[in-house]
Amino acid sequence: MRTEKEKIFVNLSNHPSSDWGEDQLTAAQLYGRVVDIAFPAIPPEADERVISQMADHYVAIVHEMTKDKAVTLHVMGEMTFVFRVVSQLETMGVTCLASTTERIVHVTDAGEKLSEFHFVRFRKYNS
Repeated sequence: MRTEKEKIFVNLSNHPSSDWGEDQLTAAQLYGRVVDIAFPAIPPEADERVISQMADHYVAIVHEMTKDKAVTLHVMGEMTFVFRVVSQLETMGVTCLASTTERIVHVTDAGEKLSEFHFVRFRKYNS
């Protein structure tokens, strides 16, 4: 008898799912139970070796916490780190997604720009 794997949606970003709007949370839950992993602070002076080591560490965390589960990873953040994480996890069969938003800019009477971001959809890094 075959049992279906639990579906899990891992959010690796600076934006915990508890802060998401209902539309983004509903879209994420289509992929499974939502679990957050805080995005690491990436030092701007870090070289490629350091970024690679950090990515390896986070790939191991995702892999360990999702054993025997059908995992989809939402990853947004510093681009070179994201590239390394996505590249590794996709070779392991993990679907990796980015979130897309609509940016709305309001300019105050004082000339200050205020930006609002509204979730639109998740998009695969590689299809």
